[in-house]
Amino acid sequence: MPTPGAVNKYSNPRAAGNRSRAEGIHVDDARTYLMGHSMGGAGTLYLTITYPRRWAAVAAIAPAAFSVDKEGLARIPKMPIMVVHGDMGQSSRRRSGVRGSKR
Repeated sequence: MPTPGAVNKYSNPRAAGNRSRAEGIHVDDARTYLMGHSMGGAGTLYLTITYPRRWAAVAAIAPAAFSVDKEGLARIPKMPIMVVHGDMGQSSRRRSGVRGSKR
């Protein structure tokens, strides 16, 4: 997981939207979706916890979410969230990952 509070051009979704606008690309803030796979899935969960009102919906595919803040997941507002996780991986056998995140 990224260091909390660390900001760069990849971890600040508002800056990403501003860059898109500067490049002449229209960004509809009400319909911004976030998806990531593996480490990107962990980043998706991190950004969803960090900027919970920024996304219209999120999807984390097989997230490497070994240190996800479960209390942070509980603070995510009601929105469409898809988490895909297999049952044959190490995290499934150890019962870690995001298994405990059901609301």
